[in-house]
Amino acid sequence: AALEDQAYYARVREHIIAQRDVMAAWYAEQGWFCYESAANFPFVEPKNAAGESGPAVSESLFQYLTEHRVLVRHFPGHRLTQGFLRVSLGTESEMQRTREVMEAWQRLGV
Repeated sequence: AALEDQAYYARVREHIIAQRDVMAAWYAEQGWFCYESAANFPFVEPKNAAGESGPAVSESLFQYLTEHRVLVRHFPGHRLTQGFLRVSLGTESEMQRTREVMEAWQRLGV
């Protein structure tokens, strides 16, 4: 029965798209590169307060997010992915918290 609830899936899909758009706009405001995605886990290249990106920057943000209980995926094992994080989309409040923690990291100037 749950698989047949098309209205539920439509609501979930709308929520994911809305959160993806909000986060994509926020990444752009920060000057971060984000691949366009139809999925619920955008691939993002963060920049620190100095505007730098790369493996050390993504590792720093990954560690900071982990310490603050915001879980994202980091792929340091390949040169094409080591400067990026995969950020899964959640609820509006979860994504607000994610942005707040990312902004706090940027204020540290690391």
